Amino acid sequence: MDLETKSLLVAAERARVLDHNGNRGSDAEHAIREWLRRRVEPEYTVSSGEIIDAFDTDADLKSRQQDIVIHLNSRESNRLALPSGLR
Repeated sequence: MDLETKSLLVAAERARVLDHNGNRGSDAEHAIREWLRRRVEPEYTVSSGEIIDAFDTDADLKSRQQDIVIHLNSRESNRLALPSGLR
């Protein structure tokens, strides 16, 4: 295993010690987002958000949350950024 894979595994293990499922997921997602950022920026941006489907495809799914969103780092896509960092 390379060093980066070990680092992600350690982040996942660290997240498992948290009691709250939301916090546990957030810590692991943060590690993966940072790993992705190092590979795709500056051409693309890695963020969190929700994908809105104008056709309401799969509307019966329990959660429509998208934990990690990768998109072009363009003026058009960045204008949809919220102060919280969600896009």
